[in-house]
Amino acid sequence: MSRNLDILTEREQAVLRAATVLVAGCGSVGGAVVEPLARMGVTRFRLADPDRFDVSNLNRQACVVADVGLPKPEVLARRVVAISPTAEVRTYPGGLTLENLDEALDGAHVAFDAIDPAMSAWVKYQLHERAARRGIPVVAGVDWGGKPALFVFDYRRNPLPFHGKATAEAHRDNRLWDSVRWFGRTHFPSDYLPVMSDRLANGGTWPQISYCVMGLGALGSRVVLNLLMNRRVKSVVTVDLHAAAMPRAAALAHRARMPLELARTLWTIRQVTRKGGPGQCGAGNGSANCPRNSPPCWAAPVSLPPRTTPSRGVSESSATTPSSSRSTGHAGRQRIRTSWAGPRTSDARWELFRTSRTANG
Repeated sequence: MSRNLDILTEREQAVLRAATVLVAGCGSVGGAVVEPLARMGVTRFRLADPDRFDVSNLNRQACVVADVGLPKPEVLARRVVAISPTAEVRTYPGGLTLENLDEALDGAHVAFDAIDPAMSAWVKYQLHERAARRGIPVVAGVDWGGKPALFVFDYRRNPLPFHGKATAEAHRDNRLWDSVRWFGRTHFPSDYLPVMSDRLANGGTWPQISYCVMGLGALGSRVVLNLLMNRRVKSVVTVDLHAAAMPRAAALAHRARMPLELARTLWTIRQVTRKGGPGQCGAGNGSANCPRNSPPCWAAPVSLPPRTTPSRGVSESSATTPSSSRSTGHAGRQRIRTSWAGPRTSDARWELFRTSRTANG
């Protein structure tokens, strides 16, 4: 790893060699961070995922054709050992469970959370709760089109699971939007929201792309290093790769469209959840398993958060909304406030969450 030096210090390199990293979920999101960390010098991994590689994973996940049908953690473990023959990798091909979670966390220094809360909400919460109890930082990743995003929970500084932004009850009751309120509302990229609307209205698979997944690996490996060095890290680390490649004016316009596109997406969600349709549930194919006139098969009662009236817009943070968006942003923000309210709000929130699943096999 000598070529890392002068970018990484000798002390950073030593800390990486001594670290143990738990990766919970080895698909698009979690699998992206394993190889960069191995090449940076991490030699102790714990890899957990119950899934196997599929042909549809080849466009973005850390696999080749010969890996199709094999357990994801086993494939990644072989990759790590091929890079660093002295590496110690423990695998959990059945995924994390309430029974093996303590074992997986014991001795870990950082955990990377790529568990899909739509599939294992209670295990996801328990990962954070037990990590918080031990003072182990957890990094949760999502990929939205061309925008990778990391949500950092440093439990050495704030011991509340999800830093108080999600509750045990929400996870236990499978109230999924309440479980991921830490997503916020300002991080969705404007060019991916129309894709969300289309899939909700018409069905089909949700697109993911390699450079966004690789962006998660790049951001995630640096965030993990900073946490291992006990440095303070921003609570949300993200970059819009599409906007980054645009001229300044186009990038500002791209960001300014977000409130309006979000309002349109929420309107589509409301229509789909009222009428039923091919994009209503996870199947996305309008099959007999998803009757058009029935409520979403994954739905559960959602308790709405207290309504507040922010002084400027509805975003929890205005950092990603440029001031130049005043002309279109005001109308968008007004529509967003309307879209979140009303008796169908819970359905809309549930479906918006389903479009942003952290791991898609």
